[in-house]
Amino acid sequence: MKQTNQWMRAAGRFALLITAAIFITSLATAQVTTSGMNGKVTGSNGESLPGATIIAVHTPSGSQYGTTTDINGLYRIVNMRIGGPYTVTVTYVGYQPTVADDIYLNLGQTYGYNIKLSESASQITGVEIVSSRNELIDGNRTGASTNISTDQITAMPTISRSINDYTRLTPQTGSGNSFAGRDGRYNNITIDGANFNNNFGLSSKNLPGGDAQPISLDAIEEISVNIAPYDIRQSNFTGANINAVTRSGNNTYTGSAYVFYRDKAFNGVNVDDVELTLDKTQTTTYGARFGGPIIKDKLFFFANAEGTTILPGNSDAPDVLELAASYLKTPYLWGGRSPFGIDCSGLTQMVYKMQGIVLMRDARQQAAQGLAINLLAEARAGDLAFFDNEDGQITHTGILTENGNIIHASGKVRIDPVDHHGIYDKTLGKYTHKLRLIRRMQA
Repeated sequence: MKQTNQWMRAAGRFALLITAAIFITSLATAQVTTSGMNGKVTGSNGESLPGATIIAVHTPSGSQYGTTTDINGLYRIVNMRIGGPYTVTVTYVGYQPTVADDIYLNLGQTYGYNIKLSESASQITGVEIVSSRNELIDGNRTGASTNISTDQITAMPTISRSINDYTRLTPQTGSGNSFAGRDGRYNNITIDGANFNNNFGLSSKNLPGGDAQPISLDAIEEISVNIAPYDIRQSNFTGANINAVTRSGNNTYTGSAYVFYRDKAFNGVNVDDVELTLDKTQTTTYGARFGGPIIKDKLFFFANAEGTTILPGNSDAPDVLELAASYLKTPYLWGGRSPFGIDCSGLTQMVYKMQGIVLMRDARQQAAQGLAINLLAEARAGDLAFFDNEDGQITHTGILTENGNIIHASGKVRIDPVDHHGIYDKTLGKYTHKLRLIRRMQA
């Protein structure tokens, strides 16, 4: 019996540890999808008013949030819907009620709102905001952050219809989705609290889905970029926490339909003094959204649908040269395979991966794939050229263009002239790589 009790106590302690670990893990991975409001309610002489009632109403949906002040006149409302406008009503026995309109809440931020009430004998027509010195340590501060509202998303231009076009508004951003000097792969991206990172490396971008956009931009309500938040709920990153929330319905039926068209004429073809030859393509995106009430002030719906067609042909993969050109000026990084840094064989591997063609990792391995092309004059745009060193070992590769040039990674992804001798560097005035062979890759 004594041994049984010991086993039961040990099992109880183990279960308690497991429960605590799960709780701590859930806190560590939680993300913010709401906002909040706090402040202090005082009388005309600055005295605290405990027990004052604060009611905040989200006007579009009718959602209500309420609380009362504590003994010090302080209040706090959490888990509020982002956006607005909100109507905030403050009441206290013996004092004139105060109503404030057009209050908007930002994603992941707490709105500080202090109220001074006047006694019932006086008539007030507005709200008096009590100003004070901006303390360095303030509970409402959330660290370096940038919020992009629905109005900004609607008004600003976008090329790829991706949230990445808007995160560049953050002052701390750099090239290749880098923030505060950190590699873009150290960012954390969440939509409605769900992880949307490119965990499996299926594309060169930071979003999952093989360069597709997993969530239509028309379904996004607000985006926030946090560099160094003080909120412990935001974690799992050392660069930036990119947090977005989707739209939801409200008491008004609203919707939109849209078409976005783009073809070759929209793309630049000149890089420095080199002119690219790109295949003719047409990309058309169709979409619509609609939302509204099911039960007024209680239950709502929202739906969005979007599709994209790419012509010519039945392939949804962009042209090889267009993909290769998208990496231009990317810094050279041995072993790299992303816009943050890439090497010569990584460039060819990633470009052909988007065409559904799997290449080996090293240049010497890739040189054994595909069909052999005997002469440079017989090569086509998109064929791979391979170069060897003084010992006859293949150490370099690149993608040929139609006008006697090659796109390759040497110092950075660049375009240089190429002939039967090899790659010629105009800046150095000499050949830097000796041509060995040419291969044509096929699916």
